[in-house]
Amino acid sequence: MLWWTDDLKTGIEHIDEEHKSIFDKVGMILDLSNTTDLDTIEDVWTFLSDYVIQHFGHEETAMFKNHYKKFAHHRDQHSYFIKKLYCLYNKTAEHGLNDHVIDELKLLVLEWLINHINQEDRALAQFLQQNDCH
Repeated sequence: MLWWTDDLKTGIEHIDEEHKSIFDKVGMILDLSNTTDLDTIEDVWTFLSDYVIQHFGHEETAMFKNHYKKFAHHRDQHSYFIKKLYCLYNKTAEHGLNDHVIDELKLLVLEWLINHINQEDRALAQFLQQNDCH
């Protein structure tokens, strides 16, 4: 699953827009290579770092305020993604962008879209919708 569908909606507009934004960027991320220009690479890192800081905060606030029972598990997954992203960013800073780092980044984002957003965020969306949370 690499595209946004309405069944992923949480009913919280800014969270839904943030989810859509990562789906919109997946093409740029999958097109990365070791010959990609530095501006594009910096755009990807900036987008992903902003995404995890802003979006995860918004999602965790909604979960906390609405007493989501899977909050700790969901937050642990966010922390895992941040740690992996930070590690890849540091590898790039230390050794430059190479095929190994690019492949790891692509895999991280794909797994996030396929597993986390499609499963964990879908469950959160269902909870928020069923409980009429905003």
